Amino acid sequence: MLSTIVKSSNAIDWISSTSNLLKPKNIKRFGSFDNISSDSESSSSSDEEEEKDDSNFIIFQDDNSTQESSNKDYSSNSNGLSKSESKPDMPYKMLYIQMQYCEKKTLRNVIDEGLLTEEESWKYFRQLLEGLAHIHSQGMIHRDLKPSNVFLDENDDVKIGDFGLAITNHVHSRNNENVIQEKNNYQSFGSNRKYKKNKTQENTMTENYLLTGNIGTTFYVSPEVLKNKNTRYSQKVDMYSLGIIFFEMLYKMETGMERAKILENIRKEEIIFPDDFNTEKYHNQTEIIRLLLSHDPKRRPTSFEILQSDLLPPKMEDEYIKETLRTISNPNTPYYNKLMTSLFSKYCDGQTDFTYEFNSGNSVFDASRSVIFSKIKDKMIKIFRNHGAIEMDNTPLLMPKIPLHDFKKAVYLMDSGGGIVELPFDLTVPFARYISRNNVTFLKKYTFDHVYRQNIVGGQPRFVREVDFDIVHSVPCPKMTYDAEVIKVVVEILNEFESIRNENINIHLNHPKLVDAVFDYCKISKEEKLRLIIQHYILSLGRPNWKQVRKQLSVEFHIPGDNLNKLELFMTLKGTLEVVEPKLRTLINYSSKAKEGISDLKQLIDTLKVFGVNQTIIIDLSLLNNLQYYNGIMFQIEIDYYKRYEVLAAGGRYDSLIEKFKHPTSKQKILAVGTNIAITKIITSVKSEKDKNNKHIEILRNRKDNYFNKIWYPKYCDVFILSYNKGLLDEKIRICNELWKANISADYLLYDNNINMEEITKICKNDGVKFIIIVKETMKSDKNKNTVKVKNILENDETEVNKDELCDYLQIQLNDKIETNKHRKSDRNMVYSAENTISQNNNNPNIPNLNITVITPRDKRVKTKQIKKRNIIDRATHSIELLMKSLSNETSEVLGVYLKLQDLKQISKCNIYEEESFRKATEKLSTNKDYLKDIRYNILEILENDDSKNIFLYSLIENDFEILNFKH
Repeated sequence: MLSTIVKSSNAIDWISSTSNLLKPKNIKRFGSFDNISSDSESSSSSDEEEEKDDSNFIIFQDDNSTQESSNKDYSSNSNGLSKSESKPDMPYKMLYIQMQYCEKKTLRNVIDEGLLTEEESWKYFRQLLEGLAHIHSQGMIHRDLKPSNVFLDENDDVKIGDFGLAITNHVHSRNNENVIQEKNNYQSFGSNRKYKKNKTQENTMTENYLLTGNIGTTFYVSPEVLKNKNTRYSQKVDMYSLGIIFFEMLYKMETGMERAKILENIRKEEIIFPDDFNTEKYHNQTEIIRLLLSHDPKRRPTSFEILQSDLLPPKMEDEYIKETLRTISNPNTPYYNKLMTSLFSKYCDGQTDFTYEFNSGNSVFDASRSVIFSKIKDKMIKIFRNHGAIEMDNTPLLMPKIPLHDFKKAVYLMDSGGGIVELPFDLTVPFARYISRNNVTFLKKYTFDHVYRQNIVGGQPRFVREVDFDIVHSVPCPKMTYDAEVIKVVVEILNEFESIRNENINIHLNHPKLVDAVFDYCKISKEEKLRLIIQHYILSLGRPNWKQVRKQLSVEFHIPGDNLNKLELFMTLKGTLEVVEPKLRTLINYSSKAKEGISDLKQLIDTLKVFGVNQTIIIDLSLLNNLQYYNGIMFQIEIDYYKRYEVLAAGGRYDSLIEKFKHPTSKQKILAVGTNIAITKIITSVKSEKDKNNKHIEILRNRKDNYFNKIWYPKYCDVFILSYNKGLLDEKIRICNELWKANISADYLLYDNNINMEEITKICKNDGVKFIIIVKETMKSDKNKNTVKVKNILENDETEVNKDELCDYLQIQLNDKIETNKHRKSDRNMVYSAENTISQNNNNPNIPNLNITVITPRDKRVKTKQIKKRNIIDRATHSIELLMKSLSNETSEVLGVYLKLQDLKQISKCNIYEEESFRKATEKLSTNKDYLKDIRYNILEILENDDSKNIFLYSLIENDFEILNFKH
């Protein structure tokens, strides 16, 4: 068996780590595509959803097992899935279970040696109870509990092992045909002799032999499992096994035959003890054994019930624990500081250090995702700033533990003073606390940060990225304006990404007053805590399964059936306002809260229309996420895929949350509305689109319309510099430095040993790099000593370019705009700044900013010389100089093109946003169609960034221009 030596202090530690490893979400399955995800978590929606087990096919393999045998085992499994039916490219997944090495012995050895004292038997029994209590609390059944599966470590503490038959079902059906797997021999526990069965033994004692089948060893199998063909059983089967083990610890049996007869009597319904078993001496033990060996599982106690009973003797450790708890709960005791100092003086061992990140879901650094994140962040920041927001990153990391997250997987920590603090579960609560304590009365802010979740096996907390946008104000805003603006911002962000805007985006709305009105109408207790528990239970089922909800609410909260019918009717109500409002008429007439909630929803929907939000708006009364935060409108923005949905943002108005944190003496009214955006999901969506584009890159590379360059495609950098020869590092750095001065993103290869150009090209292509510059070693007599080779990755061609013209060449190839405030003049690089040109000629500070882009046909690009480009810019500048003076301080864009003025007029008449309109307007022009497409793409790029700019099309042929006024 593959195992690792692990130090552990008690049975529960070891069982905990093993049981968590066995949880379905932590097992990589053979025959399943399920994997541990690092990005599905987000604070706004599905971060607490557990992955479901949809496969029973797990291969356990010895060091000596062969792949062939594993294939054979798998192909003959009970589900009938043959090797030929499985997917041919499905990889093997190995499950490694890490366990402590117990070098001493098993409980079987100790029992057979007859060395157990009464005190030791109580100790082992208690530790077994504690271990089973933990196993059963995780929803597991061991199913093969016996002394040989109970190990003793170097401290003589019990460790429960061999979870090979363990299951995670609370209730399980079992076919009796598989319970007993008959063998020809059985081996005595008391000796090493083997006994041959005769017919008499076979007829009378089959159930008593040491036979381990699919449901454990027969001596320890509970009667309900053996009795019926389709038995339903629970964790009580383990308690029956424990009763047999406890008896064996108390009564020594000399031979295997004696043991078989005595255990047969013990297993009978009337429970017959041996004549020499001292029931008076072992009064409590006898009572426990009778309870555990009851044939009625309902009468059989659980491990927790026995631990809480008076049948167990008190132990000294319990008194120590109680005293420690009293010390921790009272910081004023003289021992409190000593206890805290001792607690925080501990260092972790090497094994804990190496396994600390296990199951944290925090994957290895992914450069591609990092580049995508940066690109997404830039676009989001631009939108936030357009709305007047500023970045805020000074909210404290930790805050004292509060009851808001009692039902969630928040991460709680203890500081050195014994105080309990929590890491941010979301960014809303810490921000609400901050603005309340600091009296912030107006602020539009955005924040990029991490939020944290518990790691179920301990160690490094799980975390995901979250983005928040909030508007803080002190005076109520009319018509739900700020609430609508927050939703508008989210919609603008989602529309930036093609992979999202092409999907069906819906806005789901709810109001806490509507939810309160529903609960009042259904006569559900008005106790806030109880309502939160009920709401949390409904929410925990995702899209509610009301059959389960009704059963649970009826049993746990004693809610009458009629009230449950009403609750289901309202909580499943969903649709547009026009559809939902008539169905809420009874509720509106019943409660003023419902009337206020509907009124707010109507105002919000009207204001969203004014903001130009045209997505489908759905009133959804089952929207209960973080309901305790909000006192006004709450929303989720979802993408509806086929048979599933993805929440990308959630938020609402949280004035009441701020009020909870307000200082008692403060009278300042602070209001706020905000949203959490699941940026991790956006990254995943964009990366998926990027990967899909990579698959089609060969097709796109062969197209002449430069379409691939215009895809929203996150990149590592535009240019990568390398060489085939050693000793050229300085030259690569000099070239890279020149490119940086020209605002061309570039990087260089530090080491040039064993370069594989095919592999480097593949990597660059995947990372969005467009050009590779190859620096070569040259001789003095070489005519091309001042040139480099430029490889265009998308077009798969190479060009010799003079180093002095390299920046100009790449600027044209990349179609970069030449912005006034981004470029500096140098000896080797021409600056395309119209502002500098005009200032030198006219010295007029009132001339506005002017950005000039020269769009050169592909057959002319390499031939365009630096001096010619300088002349082009000068001519264009002087031609429109007089008009520019009348344009206030607006920034203007000039596209220099090789077209006649009449062609420009024709282009200005079309709807540039519609490809068909553009095609019809230009179909009679004699100009190359690919060149016309390049012009259109440049215009669209300008309009996408800022559709209010003045755009001039400048004819480089006739030295004249046309002002564009496009129809949208």
